[in-house]
Amino acid sequence: MTNPWMQLPKSAPFALPEEYETLVAFNGIADDNHKLQLDVLPEPFIGNPDAPVVLLSLNPGFDKSDHHHHAREDFSGAIWRNLRHDVSDYPFYFLDPRFKDTGGAAWWLKKLRVLIEDTSLETVAQGLFCVEIFGYHSVNYRAIPKKIRKDPLPHQQYGFHLVRQAIERGAAIVVMRQQKNWLGHVPELESYPIHNLRSPLNPAVSPGNLDSYDRIRDLIGGSKAH
Repeated sequence: MTNPWMQLPKSAPFALPEEYETLVAFNGIADDNHKLQLDVLPEPFIGNPDAPVVLLSLNPGFDKSDHHHHAREDFSGAIWRNLRHDVSDYPFYFLDPRFKDTGGAAWWLKKLRVLIEDTSLETVAQGLFCVEIFGYHSVNYRAIPKKIRKDPLPHQQYGFHLVRQAIERGAAIVVMRQQKNWLGHVPELESYPIHNLRSPLNPAVSPGNLDSYDRIRDLIGGSKAH
């Protein structure tokens, strides 16, 4: 399946041409918490698409600091490389030390803290891939109503394709958010041995929140010698 993000405009509004009208229609009925932030780059997935562990999440959040960070040439460059699936030292770029002051880094470093301590920053950055159900930023997620669009957007269909590829290669899949929603979009997950967090409200990848934590850690790179 062709990567639709290769067609993303180089300047705002950052919306795929075939999705723009739908997104504008949604913003016409959305409140401030759910309005899509089309002046920052979408982040529909992050990391190495061939990683041994795949996380399934909801959509990238938003706070006002995102405008500042997305204007940085180094950070926006990392996002563009990620959208193209280019090779990099830190494919899960929020773990790149250069970006530790971003809101995304603060969130991910907290959720992956134990995994990083048990392996290394570089190992986790290479060994994880995260796919969002919806790739555009908003403070809070709200699905596009059926009256605006009945079917998933092209970028969502591509994300579901990436998840199916992960299933085909036998990757470990951890559902971080909205399992029922994911099963509806990717029915193949119903018969696949997915890993579930105990608390989706606090989706930390840790022994206390994931029964199969040791397996996930070992797939990524094993534990450090103590």
